[in-house]
Amino acid sequence: MYICLCNRVTESEIYQAFHRGADSLGALKQNLSLGTNCGCCLEVANKMLKEAVFEKEESSKPLFYAA
Repeated sequence: MYICLCNRVTESEIYQAFHRGADSLGALKQNLSLGTNCGCCLEVANKMLKEAVFEKEESSKPLFYAA
């Protein structure tokens, strides 16, 4: 699905950029040219970034804690 219609940036490209180390909206903007035209994509891209960060943090937590 396209997130940025102006620059033809897809949801997949945003997740790929995150997994390559783009950990902020500024990094996504720089790597993918998000928000350089109308800026409507920035809210959705920022939400996606926050969700990806949360998922990464959750997956790195141990499954159980030793007593």
